[in-house]
Amino acid sequence: MFLSFILLMYYGLKIFFLFSLVAAILKAEPLREQLFGLALVYTMAVAFLSYVFLIGPHVATQVAGWHNWTEWGIALAFTCILTWIYFRCVVWFENSSLLWFILAAGFLLAVWGDSHALPRTIATIRLVLGQ
Repeated sequence: MFLSFILLMYYGLKIFFLFSLVAAILKAEPLREQLFGLALVYTMAVAFLSYVFLIGPHVATQVAGWHNWTEWGIALAFTCILTWIYFRCVVWFENSSLLWFILAAGFLLAVWGDSHALPRTIATIRLVLGQ
């Protein structure tokens, strides 16, 4: 039960921060030129949140399997690229009716594109390919 509360806080903060950045992009014209920088800011926030809520407690208690920092870094790079593409789509479809679809896709980005979904996806692809 406590773990589900921690995950709820983790995903809630990620979703709140992502949609705060989207609102800032839609309201402020100069921010539309700094999309990659905003993607980096979001990625740094995700790195901080995932370390505090998910990775830090396991490293502190020395749980086996949480020492693969390379996969965590690759997942954060993947998050940065996905976020940058998402911000570009938000700016591109700003005056279109597809903006609501893009905003709904942001919820999926915040939940699926977290720093722990990529290692599971890589493991699933390896399992399917038989490697």
